[in-house]
Amino acid sequence: MRWLTAVFAVCGLGWVGGSVLDAQERPEPTGAVTGKVLCTDTNDPARMAKVQLEKVKTTSGEKKLARDEANSAERVTIETDLNGEFAFPKVPPGDYYVNVAMAGYLSTRAMFTEKEMADPSPEMRQIIVRALHRVTVEAGHAERVQVALERGGAVSGTVLFDDGSPAAGLAVKILKQQAGGKWEEVKLPVGMMYLGRQTDDRGQFRIAALPADTYMIEVDMGLRDEKRTSTSSSSGPGAEAHTMEFVMSTYRFSLPFYGRGAPRQSEAGSFSLGAGQERTGEDVMIPLAKLHRVTGIVVAKRDGHKVSAAKVVLAYRDDGKQVATADVSREDGEFRFEFVPEGDYVLKTENARDASWNTVKSAPGVFPPTLEVERLLTAYGDAEAPLLLRGDVSDVLVQVPEKTAGAAKTANSDGLAR
Repeated sequence: MRWLTAVFAVCGLGWVGGSVLDAQERPEPTGAVTGKVLCTDTNDPARMAKVQLEKVKTTSGEKKLARDEANSAERVTIETDLNGEFAFPKVPPGDYYVNVAMAGYLSTRAMFTEKEMADPSPEMRQIIVRALHRVTVEAGHAERVQVALERGGAVSGTVLFDDGSPAAGLAVKILKQQAGGKWEEVKLPVGMMYLGRQTDDRGQFRIAALPADTYMIEVDMGLRDEKRTSTSSSSGPGAEAHTMEFVMSTYRFSLPFYGRGAPRQSEAGSFSLGAGQERTGEDVMIPLAKLHRVTGIVVAKRDGHKVSAAKVVLAYRDDGKQVATADVSREDGEFRFEFVPEGDYVLKTENARDASWNTVKSAPGVFPPTLEVERLLTAYGDAEAPLLLRGDVSDVLVQVPEKTAGAAKTANSDGLAR
């Protein structure tokens, strides 16, 4: 990357009672924040921990002001040295939270959402003040802080297929039950979002920095397709050519498993993790023998022709909860659920339509160089079909009705669906 520096000269200007420098806006005075981070379990320095300063927003009325006064100290991450020391040399006056993240250790900042930090209720503000390390910066002064990190708990295990082979490269999530009973993914500290989040070549995973609580494991098994587009450009004869590559990655099919390998959360077990506990053996078995392929077509009820596009949702018949989705393929007009557990389901269609697609060039300098534009021909209503799955099924037929005029999609003057 090349950095360009612009130099401006002011010559021959006369000022009465001052100089050019006097007329310029003087820089705002700043303070400094220095400190040290220690690990409470070893009393050793926290080496190469990530430290951020985050401006405290005390009231809703200060949100706009805080945005206007945003500075690099709020966005910069500094790593501690080998003594656990860090320094922010130029910090505008104000109140800040000192956020620290390090692999294996708890991050109190990860407890709160961006919305809670930006506009906290009075109750939430009290919780934040108690949990986060806060420092007040004054102009011309250096504030010294010391932050102690507590080691979090960790959970590890192995994901295997029921034929004994390792399930490598699968995404692993840790879920925690919320107040309303819903299980949601645990937020991890800044800089550690992807540590331990995939199984390795032996199907093993380990996720650390977890506070004491009750958790559930989710493993997502998915088939992903990638499309790569590259383009080369040069500024002139003899100039070095530059190549840009655009990668579009999409999941063709994805299905979650919970606990020890249950297809439904309600059938999965949870586990308790103590403070700093290392929990092993949370293994997951994916039941290949009970997974089946489902393929079918969506047709217009009026004349039986295959519709060219639709989303098909697979849901449990008893509670209506969504299991997976699949799109009608533009190549052969079929939808495919690659691996579905045995059970009683219902198939639902959404946005069924006949359409055509044209490839158009993007504006100069816009990447990717081409885009596909859909032209809506006919829109159809939604439909459902039952599915009792005990083995592979390849002849599912879902008929969609004509869409009523009141629910039809609108189109603009060139016929493009909106």
